[in-house]
Amino acid sequence: MHYAPDQRRRNFKQLVQHYDELTAQQARLKTKLKARLRMQGVIVTGERLFSAQGRKEVLAKVESRDLRTAITQLYSVLDQSVAAQEQARRLMLRAAQAFPEIRIFRTAPGIGPIGACRFSAYIHTPQRFSTTRKLWKYCRLSVSHRSSNGKPLRRPRLDRSGCGRFKDVSRKAFDVAIRSRRDNGFKRAYLRALETTHDATCTADGAAQDRLDATSDVANHDTLW
Repeated sequence: MHYAPDQRRRNFKQLVQHYDELTAQQARLKTKLKARLRMQGVIVTGERLFSAQGRKEVLAKVESRDLRTAITQLYSVLDQSVAAQEQARRLMLRAAQAFPEIRIFRTAPGIGPIGACRFSAYIHTPQRFSTTRKLWKYCRLSVSHRSSNGKPLRRPRLDRSGCGRFKDVSRKAFDVAIRSRRDNGFKRAYLRALETTHDATCTADGAAQDRLDATSDVANHDTLW
């Protein structure tokens, strides 16, 4: 566990974690709603069933009045979660104004205001990573090997130790960057590597590491922390 010496940064990280927890809670509620409806023979894909009109349509298909009431209660809990998440988002973005590196992160392809906040909060103080490999491991982008007597026991895979939420924000930023219609350095690097390796997964992991290093170099500027 790492604690930043600046109380403001510790507080900011808690605000980001609060936002992430509400986001995860919302996803769980949506999954639960779909499962309850599926048990009643109502199968709906996409996000339409969470809209005002969509929920009316699916509720009308539930025959049991009691179960319809129970599902309506779940919708109410979801509405409360959505409202709380929006309040948490505003709180987080307001607190983010105190940290200059967040404005710089937002200039990188694929990183928006929320991604910049999450990156700043979870990287905390970049000086604590003495090597890029330690940063990769913290972001769950380090490759793990297992062998015995010089013989591999399994295929190399990404190390699961580290911060899952940090990997999430890094991976999402990478995905947005390479799917962007606009040309950018990360997209060019990925396409060049893909031509060489012909392995989309391996290339994506390597490109994500490069992107993390580049963003970390910006964060590592002493005047920002």
